[in-house]
Amino acid sequence: MLVGNEFATFVDAHQPPKVDARKKWDEAFALAKQTNRRVWVRISQRYCHPCHLLNHWLDDHRATLEKEFVMLKIDDVRDLNGREMADEVTGKRMVGVPYFAFYSADGQQLIDSRAPTGNIGYMSGYESKRHFRKMLSGVKQVLTDTEVDRLVNSLED
Repeated sequence: MLVGNEFATFVDAHQPPKVDARKKWDEAFALAKQTNRRVWVRISQRYCHPCHLLNHWLDDHRATLEKEFVMLKIDDVRDLNGREMADEVTGKRMVGVPYFAFYSADGQQLIDSRAPTGNIGYMSGYESKRHFRKMLSGVKQVLTDTEVDRLVNSLED
């Protein structure tokens, strides 16, 4: 049985390597410039149920969303530089997760998930869906109005 420092040493030796959020950020924006897309940055955590709901929804609609967005997921707890990158996205505000924002390829934040009622997190309920529609409609370059409708209508409460 491992005890004390032995346990900590074992855990440190066997955990997966940390992913560098700053590097992921740079790569996502470089790809967005090359492909003339926006960047969807989301702050997420491993044990967050609404984060998992959003991840599954994103997976279900990946083909449509990737026409418009380079997807960037930052774990503000587990990623190397994750907290610092999350602070950049949120302006150091306490907002909860998931939290997301859409950016232009040159790094300008266009709109975030803070609605008048607060962070929409996983988009459920009337106000959250309304703000999400506003977000998509305000930044879209290639998505059609029909695709925006389909995406918003696919969200479950």
